[in-house]
Amino acid sequence: GGRTALDLATHVCKNAAATIAVGACAWDGGLVRSTPNPTGAVGIGEAVPGIKLINMPGCPHNPVNTAAVLVHYLT
Repeated sequence: GGRTALDLATHVCKNAAATIAVGACAWDGGLVRSTPNPTGAVGIGEAVPGIKLINMPGCPHNPVNTAAVLVHYLT
């Protein structure tokens, strides 16, 4: 569609009630961010500043943790 991933993330996350960053790559850029960082990887909070963000570090992801966060947020 001619839009970058950063443009799409900015559009979606700025209008979201909250953004849940699941896993190390989502919340801080993960292993590829280590020095040197040839990819320019960053977490979603740095890529799209000012959003309401819930960070869920950890790999592999545990779906029980996501369910708990969603239930907590909704209640």
